[in-house]
Amino acid sequence: MKYFYSNKELFNYFEEVDTNEIDFIANISSGWHLNILYSFLLMKRDAKDLKGIIIINPQSNIENKSRIRIKENMIIKLDGVHVDYLTNMKTDSFKSKSNINVLNSIIIALRIHRKNSKKLWLLSPYGFNIQVFNYLENIKNYREVIMVSLDEGLGSYISEMNFVKSLMQSSSIKMNFLIYFKNLTKISFKKFLLLLLKAKGYNFIKYNLYTANNRKLITNRNVSKKLSEIFKIHSKYANNIDNRFKKNQILILKDLDNHLMDISDITCFYAELIKEIRMYSEKEIYIKKHPNDVNFSFDEEITKNKNVKILDLQIDAEQVYLKLEPEVLLGGVSTSIFSIPTIFEVEAITFSKLYKNYKASRNLHEKIDTCEKQFSYDQRINFLEEIQDLKFVFSRRKEK
Repeated sequence: MKYFYSNKELFNYFEEVDTNEIDFIANISSGWHLNILYSFLLMKRDAKDLKGIIIINPQSNIENKSRIRIKENMIIKLDGVHVDYLTNMKTDSFKSKSNINVLNSIIIALRIHRKNSKKLWLLSPYGFNIQVFNYLENIKNYREVIMVSLDEGLGSYISEMNFVKSLMQSSSIKMNFLIYFKNLTKISFKKFLLLLLKAKGYNFIKYNLYTANNRKLITNRNVSKKLSEIFKIHSKYANNIDNRFKKNQILILKDLDNHLMDISDITCFYAELIKEIRMYSEKEIYIKKHPNDVNFSFDEEITKNKNVKILDLQIDAEQVYLKLEPEVLLGGVSTSIFSIPTIFEVEAITFSKLYKNYKASRNLHEKIDTCEKQFSYDQRINFLEEIQDLKFVFSRRKEK
């Protein structure tokens, strides 16, 4: 893994590399981005070997800004895929637009000056801004460029207008109108730009785990199959799950509470959940937190309960599932509580509706309602109506 601290260092790297033969450039920041990217490369590699560059960015919303989410032990070797990993350590790289802008810098640095029948794939979960297309005009003379929007989790499936509505939480009618108008203008411009660029011959595709169909999310089987292969490779070689954790126990995927609920309410909710579980099972309870979750007061309080343990933040929830094979999988509105049953064809229980008994943000309400509408048809995912319904979950396990 290489590191760059300035655009100059990035440009120096590209001066030493023959970019005429590169098949792909990806721009990512989270473990989910990395694994969805790996699954895409696995699919394309089936036809031929690939060579490319993966840029690893920090996440702009992480509390501890010293950390890069993607660690070296999360990188796997795929046969037939040759990758250079570049880690973005620029001082402005924690700003929200930096992860998009770094792609512009890369395209400027590309030295493509020979005609080549190979496609050049540009992959990113952040989208592409208008500047990137100015820089691509010259490259288009030599290569066919395809822009790939990578699945970024549940955020990929919440409609832009629903997201805008969730932002309108001000008590001021004027402020809510300004928020709505500003974001509606952005959305309209983005749609117009997409039509314009398609007319100019640019190719865009979405690479998502699900496809929206009549407000339901239908699994893209080719993607879920490749993701399953990727996580099995991780599980085979990774030894980063503490041997204190046993198989066939209870796994809870904790939501990131940042801006969704009050921290004290979150702790209270999970304490009630554990209390209810204890009425039906004495098995150990493992809690997998979101990688951005640095609410360590929660850890201290919740582990006062007997046989409750917190898993390492940085391990993928999907990898944890494969390693621990839990008897019961529980979660709220995290991407993983929906991706795990989709990828591995297993049952999951979501308690997302129960958050409504607490003072939850409008954003969280939107997310809960969206998840219910889009996944209620999926028999692998069960929505708890009330906390006492857990007794039916555990009674079914005893019957098996």
